Amino acid sequence: TVLPIVIGQARYEDTELLGQTLAGICDQCQQNDGDRPLLVISSDMNHFAAEPENRRLDRMALDAMCSGDPEKLYDTCINNDISMCGMISACIIMQALLEQSPALRPQLIDYCNSASTTGDESSVVGYAGVLLD
Repeated sequence: TVLPIVIGQARYEDTELLGQTLAGICDQCQQNDGDRPLLVISSDMNHFAAEPENRRLDRMALDAMCSGDPEKLYDTCINNDISMCGMISACIIMQALLEQSPALRPQLIDYCNSASTTGDESSVVGYAGVLLD
């Protein structure tokens, strides 16, 4: 079963509440089915800067995410105008996972941007895979 959830803009405080609620839903699923739900975030990284600037902004967001601190990710993206469209969703899922475990150990799996496919470095979109464990 797949349950897609679309999230728009939110304050950081809202991500905390939504993360707690999601953690509760996951606990209920695990109690009822014995299986822990798989949580997946789909997001581009920064959008439409020149390749070096986009890579710099993406690195900032990825470093914040890999710190395991959702508030750091939120603040980094907001304060640096990083247009990571799934940042709110990432914060919510990080919050939910922190409700179930005292710490996250995020791992960057891979990173690239659209220039690696198109060859056009004037305006790129970044992509990354991060495992939140």
